[in-house]
Parts: sequence; C-alpha cells; structure tokens
Amino acid sequence: MTACCLMVLPHTLVARRGEAAALLAGAAALLPAGDARRARALHALLTLYKKPDAPDARAVCEATCLVVKWGGSGEVLSAIAELLASRSSERRILASQICLSVAPYVPLELCSSLLLSLVVLMCESSEPEIRSIGLKSACLICPVAEHKYGQLENIMFNFLKDSTEKNVKDTINVFTPILARSALFAGKFSSDLYSRIMNNLVLASTDNEWKTVIIYMDVMKALVLSKLAYVINVQLIRNIDLSNCDMQTYNLQDVPLSDKKFIDLQCYMKDDVDAKILLKTMNNLLKENPEVRWDELNWLISVVKQILDVTTKNKILNHHAIYEMLISLFNSYVDNFGAEFSSKILNPIFTEIINDLENKLEKLHAVDVNRVVIVGVYLITILLEVKDSTQCGEFLQKWIMYSSLRGLPTKIFSVPFKYLAQHRPETLNFFLQHLREFAASSCDSTSGSAIRVYIANLITELLDIANVDEDCVHKQLLPAVVAMLHDDDVSVREAGITAWGGAARRLASDARLWPPLESALASRGLSAGEVARAAEALALLLLPGEDGRAVCERAVSQLCALCACAGAAQSAGALTPALQLAAHRDPRHAALPAALRSPRTATRDTPRCPPRCGNYLALYLLPSTTVWAGALTPALQLAAHRDPRHAALPAALRKLEEIVQAPSLSQYKPAIEALLQVVGSTEVPRDPSPKPSTNLQAAQEVGRRVTQIFQQSKTNINLQNIFKKKT
Repeated sequence: MTACCLMVLPHTLVARRGEAAALLAGAAALLPAGDARRARALHALLTLYKKPDAPDARAVCEATCLVVKWGGSGEVLSAIAELLASRSSERRILASQICLSVAPYVPLELCSSLLLSLVVLMCESSEPEIRSIGLKSACLICPVAEHKYGQLENIMFNFLKDSTEKNVKDTINVFTPILARSALFAGKFSSDLYSRIMNNLVLASTDNEWKTVIIYMDVMKALVLSKLAYVINVQLIRNIDLSNCDMQTYNLQDVPLSDKKFIDLQCYMKDDVDAKILLKTMNNLLKENPEVRWDELNWLISVVKQILDVTTKNKILNHHAIYEMLISLFNSYVDNFGAEFSSKILNPIFTEIINDLENKLEKLHAVDVNRVVIVGVYLITILLEVKDSTQCGEFLQKWIMYSSLRGLPTKIFSVPFKYLAQHRPETLNFFLQHLREFAASSCDSTSGSAIRVYIANLITELLDIANVDEDCVHKQLLPAVVAMLHDDDVSVREAGITAWGGAARRLASDARLWPPLESALASRGLSAGEVARAAEALALLLLPGEDGRAVCERAVSQLCALCACAGAAQSAGALTPALQLAAHRDPRHAALPAALRSPRTATRDTPRCPPRCGNYLALYLLPSTTVWAGALTPALQLAAHRDPRHAALPAALRKLEEIVQAPSLSQYKPAIEALLQVVGSTEVPRDPSPKPSTNLQAAQEVGRRVTQIFQQSKTNINLQNIFKKKT
C-alpha cells in the first residue's frame, strides 16, 4: 500500500492530494523504524504540497501530529530540520507550522534538545512569519524546559529587539509571563530575569533610547503578577495561622482567555499552594505589623525605588508615553497587591520623596522638574487607594499652589488627567471639580491670580491632549473658564480666553459655548494680549473640521468684531494671520472687508482690491506697521502667490522694505527682497513687446537701493550689499 501510494502520488491532482495525508501518516506510523519506506512516506507527507494554502497546511500538520503521537517524534523532527533548510520559502514556513503543531506531543527528553534547537533556528530566521511561529513554539516548550532556562531567556530578549511590532507585543504579553513562571520555579526570577531587565532599562534610559525604555516598562507591567507571587510565596506567609483571617471578603480578579493578560496569579504557584490565601495572609500580616519585612519584600521595595529613580532622572516630561506607562505600572501594583500593601509599603516610598520636594519648594530651593512627576503618579494611583476624597482634594490643591508659584510645567498634572480620562472618567470629574472650586476660592488670596492662570493653562493642555467627556467639560471646565473670562486680572482673562479656545475646539457646535466669550469681549475694553489670544483661539476654529460652516460663520463674525476694539492696532500681529485664514475659509463673509480695512487711518486710502489680496495690502499704511511686520510678511507672501500682478503689491512691498531696515526687523529683509524679486519678474507691460526685456529695470533697482542706503547712513557703506543682484 505504501509503495502504491508513493507511485500514484506524483500523478495526483494537487487539489486531491490532501486525501492521501492520512494514508501516508498511517504508513509512516505502522512501518518499522529504520525501514526506508517509512522515511519515504514521511518525506512524501511533509512535501505533499509545494505551495500549500491554509487548509492544505492544516491537513499536513494534523497528519504529522498523528505520526508523533504514535511514536515517530525523532524522525519527524529530523525531517522538519531538513525542510527548514529548504530554498523554498513556502516549505520553510510549512516546516515551522508543523513544528508548532507537534510541539505538545513531543516527549519531554526531546523538547529540551532537538525541538528546542529547531525553535532557536526559527527564532533566528530572517522571515518575520517564521520568527512569529518560533515565538509561539518557545511559549509551548518553556514550561517543560526549565533546565534550558538560559536559552529561553536569550530568545525573549532577542524578540524584544525584533523589527516586527507584533512579535514584540506577543513577547511582552505572552512569552514574558510564561518565562517568569519558569524563572520562579528555577529560582532565577530576581537574580537573573529581573536583574537583566532592570539593567537594560537603565542602559536604555542613559542612552536616551525612549522606544526601548517604553518596551521595558511594558515588560515590567507584564511581570507584576510574577513579582507578587515571588513576594507572597515564602515560608513566613505559608506558616501563618489562618484561623483568624477572613477569606470570604477577598476575591481574585478573573482573567478571561480573550484578555491579553491571559495568565493569573495561581499559574505562578504549585498545585498545593492557594494564591488567594497567601495574598490575603500577606495583607493581614501588614495590617497587624506594618514594620514586618522579609527578603523578597525588601527586594521589591528596592525595585520600586529603582524604577522611580531611573524613570525620573531623565526628561520624562518630554515623553508622555513613558509618563503614562509609569502611571499604568503603579496602578497595576495597587490593583493586584491589595490595599494594605499599598498603604504600608508603597505609600511610605512616595511620601518620603514628596515630603522632600515640598521642603525644597517651601525653602525656595531648586528642584528637578522631572522628579516632580512622582506627584502625578502618586495622585491618581496610591493616594486614591489609601486616602479619602477630602484628603485627595487637599493634596491636589496644595500641589497646584506649589506649581503655580514655582512655575512648574502643567504636564505634571495633564498627563495623569489624560490617563484618568481614558480609564476612570468619574475620578477625573472629581478632580476637575476640585480645580474649579479652588480657582473660585483663590480670588481672596494674594497669589490667586497665579493659581488661576496655572489652572487655565492646565485646562487648555488637558483639552489638547485628552478626549475629555462632554458632560465633564460642561459641568466642570466651562464654568471655571467662564469665571476666568470675567476676572479682574488681565493675565487670568488672557489665559481664560485660551482655555475657552480649547473647550471650543472640543464643543464648537454647542450653542452654550459662544455667549460667555461674546459677553466677556463686549463687557470692557480689551488689552492687546486679550485680542491676540482671542484671535488665536478663533483662528484655530477656522481650520477645517467636522463642525461645518455654522462654526466658521460664527468665528469669522467674532473675529471681525475684534478688529473694531481698542487693542486691535497693538495686536495686528495676531489678527492678521487670523483674518488671512478667515478670508481663505469664508471670503464672501459680509463683515470681512470692513474688518480688514478697519485699522486704516482716515487720511489715506488704498486701491480697491479683490478679496484675500487687496485688503491685506491696505495694512502697510498703518503707523504701527513696525510692530507687526512679522505678521504682514506671510500675508503679503500669500497675496503675491494669489495675485502677483496686483497693482498695489510693489508699493506695499517697498514700503515694508523701508520699515524692515531697522536692526530689530532685519530677519524679515530676505523675505521682503524675495517678494520684490517675484513681483518684479511677473510685472508685464500693458502693450507687450516682442523684444526681450533689458537690464534697465535692474539698473533702476540698484539706484533705488543706493539712494536708500545713503539716506540711512553716511558711513560704513558695504558696496557688496549695494550691488547685490536683484533680477
């Protein structure tokens, strides 16, 4: 039967060859070991297809598993090794799939020898798909190859540097916890695995390799349960009398198989140990004797301090992902270790650091800004677990005051609040309510304006980086912003206008958002800073978005109203780009031409110009042009791009060129000169001549520049600049 099958198979249609898989598997299993026909049948089974699709590969894998289960594992693994060396990519992938399929059925003595060698070959492959299959195979043999722990550990660390993101994630979420279990049983968890992880984290942080830092922070989060098992599975905890312990009030969280963290605490224990009892016993012990310590617990305390030290010594505020990962890591500690552990172990570590920071701030000593992120981590992880709501609110208010007086970055709080917006929105609502109440009560304080400005800036940044719930914006943020719009201090009003812009970008289509700004801007004379902030906020609403024309119409109307206020002339640098954007979004708006011409003096006039070009040219006649040449220059660049032959452009550019001769405005000279060259090269006479243009225009330009330089300075004439080529 075997001989007939091998003779017929080459002449069988590819679509029907799957029916022969079971026959070949049976023949390979029934023939005696060492028989040449057995080897030929097994080779025919593994090479049944040149380019197998998914169903064909599945049929071959299932048939090969039968051969291994019936006693042919050594021959199958040898055949797989030959296929892995094949030139055909399809056959190498099929060999990897077969290796993964047969791994659960290979005898233990072969798992740590021949099978592990094949897995190492797959993990070192240059093909991402084969490496992915090799990673899965390593996960399968890891629990039964503890004496080969060193090789498995190297596989894990190599995959953390893999170029395929999926392989890195699978390593962190699946392979790392499995390897940690083997390390615990082999007694190498703290000395080998975690020590190497921490060393790599320190090295990556020192070398500013932020992507690597994030990877190892994620690895540490994946190892939280294994660290818990390492701390509680000690003789001291196991020997405690449990008769007085209440075990019914504590339930371990169930972890569904669909969750990426598929492993639970009991998986790290032997069969005769109950993880639930040990965890509850440890928390009871800490409750009765907070000073009790043992070696594993001391190790964990040193690890926590080292993590805080490493992550806060570098510029963590410039890398939000690391800050968020640090928050997530300690939140995992709090969730898994229990309330008593958080209160008696974690809380003292943080309070010691925070008390030191408070002493330095009160004595006006310098503090490391990146070290202050510990306050944000503590606020939304440990403090919420060990203190009541009143104490949490008081802590937040105290540190808002410190931060406002010492000018600390708002990122210290905005990143933790972003984490709350994603994971615990009800807690964010609680903290923002305290911020709103603190801003209102700070009006009676001598430093109240600084506090309110800081809170306004914090609200602005939070709305920029986080998706805050609309109900929270309406109930907590908007009332605080409205109060700031009517504040007596101009700096608070300016910050409040910017915060209103952040809320408007979040809820631009909400009709309740606009009346507070309109009433605030109309209630008093506006400073130049207020006009500039309002122009900037309204300009951002003019950018293309989902809110449509209604928001654009209202923003343009409010922007045009700003041009008539007293502070418009001093804020033209901010108004001009905003009006430029308004003219681009809504050029036919009824109020736009009047707004663009409103700053013009009454004794002069400008030519009538098309929208988005001529209206900007009128601005060069303003007496205060020197103040906002930086805003006029991009506007004129846009005008020159849209209508380079406009009659008023050369005069406007030459007027602006005279103004930017001042040393303080010298940075704008190259742009103006380039615009003059563009406009000059595009000027066309009314009666075009077939003759080519002469150098008369260039000579006139040189003469004009010589006269200009002689008028400004009778000495220090630089002839190279005078005769610089202009055409």
